[in-house]
Amino acid sequence: MHPLTTPPTPDRHPAIRAAASLPVTVLLALLVACDGHAPMAPSSQSQLAEPLETAYRQLSDPPTIAQEQSCDSAPALGQALEGWVAAVDATGLHSRFAAETADARRRVATIHARCAASPAEPTSVSRNRLATPGHTRDEETRPAITVATLDAYVRGQEEEIALMRANGTHFVSLSKYGDEGRRVAAKAGLPLPAYRALRTDMHRMLHEVMMHERYAGPAGQTRLVGLEPHKRAYAVEVLARDPYASLSAVERDAVQARLALLRSQYDAYLDLAAIAD
Repeated sequence: MHPLTTPPTPDRHPAIRAAASLPVTVLLALLVACDGHAPMAPSSQSQLAEPLETAYRQLSDPPTIAQEQSCDSAPALGQALEGWVAAVDATGLHSRFAAETADARRRVATIHARCAASPAEPTSVSRNRLATPGHTRDEETRPAITVATLDAYVRGQEEEIALMRANGTHFVSLSKYGDEGRRVAAKAGLPLPAYRALRTDMHRMLHEVMMHERYAGPAGQTRLVGLEPHKRAYAVEVLARDPYASLSAVERDAVQARLALLRSQYDAYLDLAAIAD
């Protein structure tokens, strides 16, 4: 076996293996090749965004999601999802895949909680970040959401938006090896891993709030029915959960007190970050 090739998933999970193996293996190979010491060039990131998007679409189609319900198949799916997150980390495409990364981590956490006793449970990327040298679990812990951390998040987002506008790109690399990540962290006034974790949760939450608003009421239900099947399945999954579920009551109050500003800024970010499909 080639040293950069990941072990094959058992044959009873062909959809998971097909969805994850090619782009994840290629992207992790690229990370190993540069030994994690330099940021990936924006041109390379752009080329790799499409296979990452395709892989996550496959990992999120209804037949694959259904495999999360069984601890016979869920650990293999969790491993594929963790590989996908590691690939996003390796390429510095956190901005491009903020909502997907948050959703993947949520699904992995659910799988681990449900199938903790399964002998097939894979080693969690969040606990053992073999694909990203220098990361530890503690580094990725989100700081509590307070007035101060919300201010830090807003400052960081302002810098990301300014960088995207200046560079004409759809994303900002938040790699600790790149100038962009250091600039965003400095503007936010947080260590980069803490800002990245805060930003991931805020983007997930704001994305889900937006989804709830978009598909509310009769007009929203009409839009929902008109979606492509895989997009409708994803929307239904999001609408079934509380966007604020991961927040404490105090954190929820802090966010809702500034929700208009946060939503306005998130919309400005999406105008630059979104790529039509």
